[in-house]
Amino acid sequence: MSREERGAPWRARIVAASTILVLVHVACVKTRVGDSATSVSPGSLARATLSIGAQEYPLTLCRSGDRDYFRGVDLADREKHAVLRVLIDPMIGPRLRVSQESGGSRETFLLGSRSCRKLDVGAEPTGWRVNRIRDFSGFVEADCTSDSGLEIHAHARFTHCH
Repeated sequence: MSREERGAPWRARIVAASTILVLVHVACVKTRVGDSATSVSPGSLARATLSIGAQEYPLTLCRSGDRDYFRGVDLADREKHAVLRVLIDPMIGPRLRVSQESGGSRETFLLGSRSCRKLDVGAEPTGWRVNRIRDFSGFVEADCTSDSGLEIHAHARFTHCH
């Protein structure tokens, strides 16, 4: 067997390993919340925020609604003191559920088109699936008032939320 023939299996293994590494790198999808170059709607936001009354939360976490069987996403601050559920109901349209940790308990607000002066929401599947969970990209622009009179504002763009 020639020297070249003995090296052929190793070359094939190196090429196969290199190909796998490239595919793994390409297949990795990162979630982004906030300013994004590939946003669903035009414009740019400096950062993703949720404000409940005078308290403002930077939204940094994103989770696909497929995990809880709804079309949309859950957005939250890093410590999950505040969670914004962006829900697209096929019959009613967009709705928001805002929950805030307050003194060891959670306070929840349900918001729809009647309680919001502005409610512009989009959440579309990207075509990607991660462990059978659909990946979503979209945006939320909301200026609302809760039933108790509390002002709630949400401004965010999200990409590859799974």
